[in-house]
Amino acid sequence: MFKHIGKQFSIFPRRIFICALAALATINAAHAVTSLEQIDRLGEVYGAVLDYRPASIPGPRPQGQVEVAAEADLVPSINNRIGAKIEPVQTSPVIGRVRMDWSPISGVRLGGYLIPPVTVMNTKALLYGLQAEYGWGENKIRSSARIHMTHGNIEGPFSAADTSDQFFLDASGIDLRSGWFVEKWVMYAGIGLGNNRTQFRMGADGAVIDGSHVYRYAMAGVGWKNGPWTLVAEQQHTLNYLSNVIFTVTYGF
Repeated sequence: MFKHIGKQFSIFPRRIFICALAALATINAAHAVTSLEQIDRLGEVYGAVLDYRPASIPGPRPQGQVEVAAEADLVPSINNRIGAKIEPVQTSPVIGRVRMDWSPISGVRLGGYLIPPVTVMNTKALLYGLQAEYGWGENKIRSSARIHMTHGNIEGPFSAADTSDQFFLDASGIDLRSGWFVEKWVMYAGIGLGNNRTQFRMGADGAVIDGSHVYRYAMAGVGWKNGPWTLVAEQQHTLNYLSNVIFTVTYGF
């Protein structure tokens, strides 16, 4: 009898030990999945905020017109939670871009932009983008169809305040915008579809995380044009996770 009881007690702790190991493995696996999901979301958000969608009024430009512009993209608060870890990361609150566009023929507009490689709040970017646009309409209603792309990398404390991560971005998109022009003012709105391929190289442990995201976005803006000068404020909204504002000053000649 005592042998039988002893055998039961020896089997019982062994089962508990095996169950505990299985539970621990499950918890660790769940944490790993959560961490990867959070890092993938960071890639999705940062890819969208760095995506090149120029804040500009729709419609055709005269043949031969050249436009130079400076843009300030306000970076919203981004959830940098990685699994169970929350880091109060402070990246640059503003992304600055310089842009140039040219209309070889009336209605067609080609352009590009550059983010200068200047370090701001421990964040340094080297990104460039290109766009091609066709505009039509006259008088009060004008529209534009546009394709655009972005390529480059940015280095900064994305996942934790005390590390330096590298983020690589290759993005493209297409959108349609229409505006209502009244004297010097224009109000416009549009919708688009984008795709970005991202890669995080984590500074803390050297991990490399690749991502690919397809997303929809919308924008609404107001512009004021006086002679060669145009001022634009545009609100952009990407799916349900990002809402950012861009201000642009443009000079045309």
